[in-house]
This record gives sequence, C-alpha cells and structure tokens, in this order.
Amino acid sequence: MASASPMTSLAGHKASASARDAMLAAESIGKAVAHLAMHVAISGQLF
Repeated sequence: MASASPMTSLAGHKASASARDAMLAAESIGKAVAHLAMHVAISGQLF
C-alpha cells in the first residue's frame, strides 16, 4: 500500500506535464497559423 501513493502522484505529475506540453504545442501552432495568415493577408494586398 505504501508504494501505491508515490506511483499515483507520479502518474498525476506525468499527466499534468503532458497536458501542459499539449497546451504549449497548441499555443505555438496557433501562433504559427496566425503568423502565416498575416503573411497571406500582406501578400494578398501586394499582388
């Protein structure tokens, strides 16, 4: 029973870390898409 507690907290930590990584990845993808959209808008005005 004593070993179950550390394992549970470790699993919880891993889950929260991966969730944070997923949020950061989604945020960076969103920024990249916004950046590309800006370039498309600018090039659309130029041509």
